[in-house]
Amino acid sequence: MLYVISTPIGNMEDITIRALNTLKKLDLIAAEDTRVTKKLLTHYGIKVKVVSCFKYNEAQMCDYLIGVLKDGLQVGLVSEAGTPSISDPGYRLVKRSLECGIIVNVIPGPSAVTAALSISGVEADRFVFEGYVAKKSKDREKILKRLKEEERSVVFFESPKRLMRTLEEMRDTIGDREVIVIREMTKVFEETVKGKISEVIKVFLEKGVKGEITVVLPGKQGSEDKDLHPCKEEIAELLKDEKMRVKDVAMIIAERWGLPKRRVYQEVLQLKGKSKS
Repeated sequence: MLYVISTPIGNMEDITIRALNTLKKLDLIAAEDTRVTKKLLTHYGIKVKVVSCFKYNEAQMCDYLIGVLKDGLQVGLVSEAGTPSISDPGYRLVKRSLECGIIVNVIPGPSAVTAALSISGVEADRFVFEGYVAKKSKDREKILKRLKEEERSVVFFESPKRLMRTLEEMRDTIGDREVIVIREMTKVFEETVKGKISEVIKVFLEKGVKGEITVVLPGKQGSEDKDLHPCKEEIAELLKDEKMRVKDVAMIIAERWGLPKRRVYQEVLQLKGKSKS
């Protein structure tokens, strides 16, 4: 069996009991960064053989690991931090395992993507994950132009060396919109900087940029200006059913008409109040 195991994104204590118990019973661990994984194993007193499986050797390592799995051994797949295959190596091994009829079991845990969204203060019912922003300027420009019209919240990773350049290009391409930059998440010097892109640039110009970076860009708010008048009749009709909650009505209308849930919710509240008066 292949176990896909999530490991801490910073703080060593952010690991599940199930993950620790699984690591203890493995015959072999395929790790993106053996140094980081061995440090984690040592911290918890776990002794298991670790082999390297990262971006540039994953294709070759697949044959070896599949052979080990076919021999009936238990193999764990871990990335440097967080969940394997999510902007990290691992999907090739998982794909090959499934094709070979090997059972793949997930041990979920920490995720920088969901952690960042949870503390960003933006609507995250729907979101887009972009991984790392493209290094080539032409590719980056295409991505930013597309994100300019994206109505869902966007999460992506960036290196400290390229953050300022990316923020400046975002400001020039997308406009001076709100952005949230989270640095060193779950670590001692965790920091969240939120504001207009120009304001965030100013903050990091003054203090510099260090550590691992996660960026959250709230979705385009142009849809907020859409007229709710056409759907008011339908809202009133749904409100006739006394069993329907305001939240449920708002969700139905928002999905059906492609409108922001918060705005629809406020409108439903107002209409419900008027119907009672």
